[in-house]
Amino acid sequence: MRAEPRLRSWGAVGVVALLLSGCAGPSAPAPSTRTPAPDAAAASATGSVDQKQLALADCLRQRGWDVRVSSGGLGVDYPASQADRFQADEQACISQAGMDAAPPTVSSEEAAWLYDEFLRITPCVEAKGIAVAPPPSKGAFVEQLTAHPIPAWHPYDGAPDRATELAKDCPVAPWPGR
Repeated sequence: MRAEPRLRSWGAVGVVALLLSGCAGPSAPAPSTRTPAPDAAAASATGSVDQKQLALADCLRQRGWDVRVSSGGLGVDYPASQADRFQADEQACISQAGMDAAPPTVSSEEAAWLYDEFLRITPCVEAKGIAVAPPPSKGAFVEQLTAHPIPAWHPYDGAPDRATELAKDCPVAPWPGR
């Protein structure tokens, strides 16, 4: 019997932080086998997690979701059958945490730059023994990212438990002009 597909989502503040830092994260929702990221206490101790992120994480946890907090944002894995429930809870918690702002937009030029940047770091990630999924076409990547500002493909996706290490050893350059 096949296991039910799992989906992932990254919190809205995390999306803004990821886009502005150049460390783009995964698509929401998309299949996931992610493992837990550092906990909120550890991330908070470094001062790298926004208080609104922590409020969002707490709210989602109170609603029964297993939330991971890192300096890159919030991560939640859930069964595909729970997508509607999660999205409703996420929207309620975003509002409760005071994070109702519109998500950032990504221009076609920025999306194309990020695609090239992801291709640039791919050999470094692979040299660390991590299998990187084949990238989509540049056109498909740009189209997806300009419609929804979270990349559906990222070289780090093959080892979410090593994302901090990869960001240090195989960094994505900062967004130009941001």
